[in-house]
Formats: sequence, C-alpha cells, structure tokens
Amino acid sequence: DVVCLNRKFNFPEKDVTLDFIPPEPTRFATNTKEVLLPNTCSPDLSDWLGYVVANGSVSVNTVRMSSNISAKTAHYESLVKQLFGMEVNVSSSNRNCKSFNIFSVTIKRFLDYLCDDFSTARFKTVPKCILSSTKESQRRFLRALFDCDASQFKSGFQFSTASETVARDVNAMLYRFGAVSFIKRKYAKNYPEHTYWNVYIYGADLDTLYSEILYDSFKYLPPELKKRN
Repeated sequence: DVVCLNRKFNFPEKDVTLDFIPPEPTRFATNTKEVLLPNTCSPDLSDWLGYVVANGSVSVNTVRMSSNISAKTAHYESLVKQLFGMEVNVSSSNRNCKSFNIFSVTIKRFLDYLCDDFSTARFKTVPKCILSSTKESQRRFLRALFDCDASQFKSGFQFSTASETVARDVNAMLYRFGAVSFIKRKYAKNYPEHTYWNVYIYGADLDTLYSEILYDSFKYLPPELKKRN
C-alpha cells in the first residue's frame, strides 16, 4: 500500500468578517476617545495579532506589547494607528525592552472577542479568525509571531511558546504552506511545572518557510543570505 500526502492547502478567498459590537461608554466616562475597529480579519490585523499573541499582555483597560527590535516596533506603532486610529504610549521595560501600551477598554474587549483566553501565556490561542482567513492573512500572522518568538540556527529554525495550543496550531498552519515541522516539549530548568513547546523546521522545509512566509521578515534572513552578511 502507498500513502500519498498532499501538502497543498486551499486557503479561503476572503478574510473572515468580524461582528464585534463595541461597548457603550458609561455615563462616568468623560474622556473616552473614538476608536476605529476593523470589520474583517485583514492582513494588517493579522500582523497586529501575531505581535500581541507572541509578546502581548493585557490588563483591565490596556493591551501591551514588548520588544527591543526597532523595525518591528515602528511597524507595530504604524499598525495601531492605521487599524484603530490611536497612538501607542511607549514606556521603558526591563532587559532593554520597551513596552508599547494601548490604553483602551474597547480594544481590550475587541482582543477578548478575537482570542479565547489571554489571561496568561500558556493559555493563549491562535485566534479562530486567523485560521479561517486568506493565505496572506495567515502568512502575516506567522511572520509577526516568528519575528517575536522564534530563533534561527545553523541547521534549522525554532519557534517557542508556553502554549501547547499555539504550538499545535502553528504546526498545522505551517503544513498549509507546505512546510513540515515537529513539536517537542521542554521543561524549564528548576521549574518543572513550567512547560514550553518548541516547533522545529529543518532541511528542505526551511526553504519553504523563507520563500512562503519569511521573505519580508524584519528579523530573519535565509541562511544563505545570512552567511553573506
């Protein structure tokens, strides 16, 4: 018997429509700013979600993203302005990172609508609208995610996350682009209750990763170009 695997995936032709209804301002909200909200899971929104799923956190009225890569943070700031019509508040963080804060109850609730659980890193998920959107939207989400939480080494590529669900969703998304990856569990040294999940890509699948997803990455170069620089 012969088993044939078809790596080609027919992506949806249109991005998912979003039907989020923003909350009405309370009578005590005297300084509420008007916020723009996307009505589809567009490539730009997918970019923003990739950054937030990777390096984001939330509080009651704040969505925060931390980073120390200037090109990436400039892109994040432009996305926030384009998507929501807002400026981010930049503050210093630890380890030479900066925090990019969006102070808005509406955007925090919009993120709650898109993501099942954002309470801690290990409960994060890939938003369902991403998994059902166009090839470009899924690519842009993965690019942003990898620009934050992945690493490139001599023989391969590794994406790390505290969420098993995110790891398995990323594994499935990569397969849609024709790149086979595998998942390995890792326990944090001295903290056995903290489990991390690594997604690895090797060999010919690296070529697919760079040609299909990371060709315009802010962080990574294909191995052959990295050698020249």
